[in-house]
Amino acid sequence: METVAWDLARAFTARGHDVTIMTTACPKLAAESVIEGVKIFALDAPSGRYSPAWWRESEAFYRSRLRGRIDIVLSVSAGALSMAAARDAADPALYFVQAHGTSWGEIASKLATVNLKNWAKALLGVKSIFAEYGYRRFDGMITIGPRVTRDASRWPTRAVLGALPLDEIPNGIDTTKFCFDPGLRAGIRIRYGLAADAPVLLALSRLHIQKGLQHSLESFARAHRRQPTLRFLIVGAGPHEAELRRLAQSLQVEAAVVFTGAIPRDEVPAFYAAADAFIFTTTRVEGLPLNILEALACGLPVILSRHIALAGQRDQYPVDPQDYAAVAATIESVLALPRDGARRTCLLQDGYWLSTAVDRYLDLFAARLAQRQTAVSVTQSGMAMMKE
Repeated sequence: METVAWDLARAFTARGHDVTIMTTACPKLAAESVIEGVKIFALDAPSGRYSPAWWRESEAFYRSRLRGRIDIVLSVSAGALSMAAARDAADPALYFVQAHGTSWGEIASKLATVNLKNWAKALLGVKSIFAEYGYRRFDGMITIGPRVTRDASRWPTRAVLGALPLDEIPNGIDTTKFCFDPGLRAGIRIRYGLAADAPVLLALSRLHIQKGLQHSLESFARAHRRQPTLRFLIVGAGPHEAELRRLAQSLQVEAAVVFTGAIPRDEVPAFYAAADAFIFTTTRVEGLPLNILEALACGLPVILSRHIALAGQRDQYPVDPQDYAAVAATIESVLALPRDGARRTCLLQDGYWLSTAVDRYLDLFAARLAQRQTAVSVTQSGMAMMKE
């Protein structure tokens, strides 16, 4: 969510809008700063979660510094919920909540795993469905992909949201940053000891059981038996890492698998450049995973779980995560496709580009402002973005 919010903030600013981000305290951020033209205020609230301090500080800051000066409040998830709850007739701003998922979708994801801890969390999460009742105080919900739209349109979430208008605007990728670079490809392969001509499969996500890396490893091992030069680059960190390393050993492919651990965000495009195919066998109910979009933008064909396949998108290969023989065959066939590794082009449809997403956000804001018969032009508008 943080990546999507930041990309949009930068893009809105580049289009001439005055953008303010309110966020929680962060060791790397001063209380007030300006980065790439975006004003950022780190409030005195614990980082990375909603808390009484966040609800209190965000509402107080808005009332004292922003109220009456902006046209649009874009709430990342429930970030602006306390502000929306305190609205009155004197507040001229339109409030939109950007939904990256629904509580019911998260519960379904946990129930889909054979894990007692996740099942317990799912039961505890039932109360969060009713917390979404607060979204009725917003003027609209922006869903970031078809799966979120479907979940928000169906019972029980639709019953909780009431008549709240839904608009779907898919996540957008900055294709000026996520694009193929042969120099980056060579650098990563040298860093991790990958031969220049070795076929490389890439996975990039949090190493959590719901992300399905165990299924990718099982399938990779089968493909590796038939193609010993094949390598698997696993990028990311998480609670499932030790178990994945043990699985690689038990499958006798540890020498062909590279675990990089966590990497800086600005290095991510280099890892896409280093690979020849991308795999994401998640079992989670995902909204619209950025890693799939980024991989396609960098010219990588994508092997992905059938339930998250993108409608109309080429160069994606949907699979059933636990059909290891079929996934292994797909890995082999995708890597066998004729591709010029030195001149890869973007495979991502322009409907998922950041520039397209920004156009759609601004069109939506302008239309809603016009409906309110506001006298403020959207080209002079201010925007506030709230994130936990």
